[in-house]
Amino acid sequence: MIYISLLRGINVGGHNKILMKDLKALYESLGLKNAVTYIQSGNVVFKYKKSDTQHLAAIITKKILDNYGFDVQVQCYTIEEWQAIINENTFNKKGVDEKRLYIAFLEELPSQENIQQLLDFDFGADQFIIKEKVIYIYYAVKYSDSKLSNPRIESKLKLKATTRNWKTTLQLLEIAAGLS
Repeated sequence: MIYISLLRGINVGGHNKILMKDLKALYESLGLKNAVTYIQSGNVVFKYKKSDTQHLAAIITKKILDNYGFDVQVQCYTIEEWQAIINENTFNKKGVDEKRLYIAFLEELPSQENIQQLLDFDFGADQFIIKEKVIYIYYAVKYSDSKLSNPRIESKLKLKATTRNWKTTLQLLEIAAGLS
């Protein structure tokens, strides 16, 4: 099977540094085959026997902690799950500026109370839709200028999230399809 994994908070502002060649080697040391990294922010596509994605995330997290001494949140998705996430993005329509599309991937389902906290906050013209463990975002302003940041999402929902832009999301699917 083909999997896509997202690591939260590596190589950001000089913290939690992992070279991509070392990350690839770490994955392969776990028996995860044909590991391909994409950009420096912790995106890895790989092959492995059929497995539970939470189990895969746990063993990758533990290996990073053992090797590097820092705890990194890892999320894993099958290629089918990834494709479904892409297909569900209602902001992705003809004529939309794809540079303003992002997805926040949540570590778990948020509580209704915390979802309401997020919904009640004034994010200006930025728009978002929460679907289970994913938040689809369309930024009216630049990501860097928005109040709808990854830290704010985590604060309101009281859980960890990692955000990827639309281009990266699509590129990871393309890499995964190439491993098929």
